[in-house]
Amino acid sequence: TLSERAVDIGAIGRGIIELTGWVHSDDESHHAVVVTRGVPGVDTVVNRLVVREDEDRLDETAERYRRGELDT
Repeated sequence: TLSERAVDIGAIGRGIIELTGWVHSDDESHHAVVVTRGVPGVDTVVNRLVVREDEDRLDETAERYRRGELDT
């Protein structure tokens, strides 16, 4: 679900909302935009969401572990 994703929501102007962060698929990105557009007072949604595959996230986590950035 979107509540489990790293999505930041910010107002960048009157009635203008910006979505940033990452989601797992184009469908999730589209869903986030649709939900945001449904909020009263929102006229424009700027979608800067990045679609990240599970493999990319696993590779990143593995690299952080190798560098000692994660606790075991």
